Amino acid sequence: VNLGEAAGPVSTSQLAHCYVMLALQLKQCLPSLLQFFSRYYLSSGRAFYQKQPCNHLQWLMSPYGYKYFLSNQWGYGLPQPTVFTSVTDPTDPLSFVARIYREHLLERIFKALVTPGTTQEPAADEGSIKRCPTPEVLTYIKLLADCHCCERSAWWASLLQVAANWLLSEDAAAERLYPRVEAPPAPQEPLVRTVMATFRLRKAALSSNPPSAHSLLPLSDAASQLLQESLTVDACHKPDTKVLLAQLLVCDWLLETRTALWEEQGGSAQGPVSSDQLSGFQADLSSLCRITQELPCGLARVFLYEATVRLMAGAAPGRTQQLLDRSLRHRSTRSNLICGKDKSAQEVGGEREHAAALYLACRHLPTPLLASPGERAGMLLDAAKTLEKIGDRKRLQQCYHLMQTLGTSAVTN
Repeated sequence: VNLGEAAGPVSTSQLAHCYVMLALQLKQCLPSLLQFFSRYYLSSGRAFYQKQPCNHLQWLMSPYGYKYFLSNQWGYGLPQPTVFTSVTDPTDPLSFVARIYREHLLERIFKALVTPGTTQEPAADEGSIKRCPTPEVLTYIKLLADCHCCERSAWWASLLQVAANWLLSEDAAAERLYPRVEAPPAPQEPLVRTVMATFRLRKAALSSNPPSAHSLLPLSDAASQLLQESLTVDACHKPDTKVLLAQLLVCDWLLETRTALWEEQGGSAQGPVSSDQLSGFQADLSSLCRITQELPCGLARVFLYEATVRLMAGAAPGRTQQLLDRSLRHRSTRSNLICGKDKSAQEVGGEREHAAALYLACRHLPTPLLASPGERAGMLLDAAKTLEKIGDRKRLQQCYHLMQTLGTSAVTN
């Protein structure tokens, strides 16, 4: 640092990098009682950065990245690339930290998408978000973009932004990102192949002129087969949080698409579906059960889709109602490294499943199973409030449409 300050014509961005490197070295070698030295030099580097910002340090100098650096520890090993990210410069220690930070952000984005409203584990306490509705995904994606990251991270960020745009009914914004998503940097990875097949299915189903159910069902079956192969490959290894969350997102897309196709064909009013359609749904439900063995916070989905498959098969509605009730009441109490370290962190989950179960009961269960004539209106209103809270505007529009169809006065309130 002294040589850098005395070197004469050295840019302020280079001086900022020198101070950051010293802060990184002190963070690794000093005990916790002396970490104020690391904070001091990081603050000095930030002062130089503000005079001449540079892309290389942009992520670190953001409020969230700054607090993440100060609040976490990490190690340095061989820079093996993963399906999600890689080290951009093996000779730069800060590149290792940036990679860990990118993976942290990707995990947060996945969790916000598949379990909206749940409490995020505090990695940088003051910068974390206690409740993470769907719109907050875009905040994390912006933080990831500030990293000027590797191709793999950038591709996943684009894919997850499309997923968020779909939930927010921002179809035009999603369509602008389609070309990026269609060009994955590691297309032969089993997980990427699975995600791409399901993405193309979901894109077709949500388009303004979607293909017929007869055309979409083979795509669903192909994506379902790839998901099963991906689960089989990963069964031989220790489960990775982000891989499990990505597989859960894929499973959501498959089951939601199959459910939407069934409802477009008339739903429960048209009687049982064909055996092929039912077996495809059950295959995806089986994949969901395998995922929830490692992700118990997704168990409410199992009850929801078990009820859905019974409706599709035309089974007796009593047991179906019990499964929907379990989905409404379920709060995971199992301690798990992925879904939360204590009970309180998990009891707030399942908002999307709660709303979906209410919607499914109101639309498909026979009226005599509902306790009173006004219960259906109250259930739909509860579902709408939940969807509005978590930011799922796509489902919210469907809920409002059902309110109008049933003549529920709550839609005007």
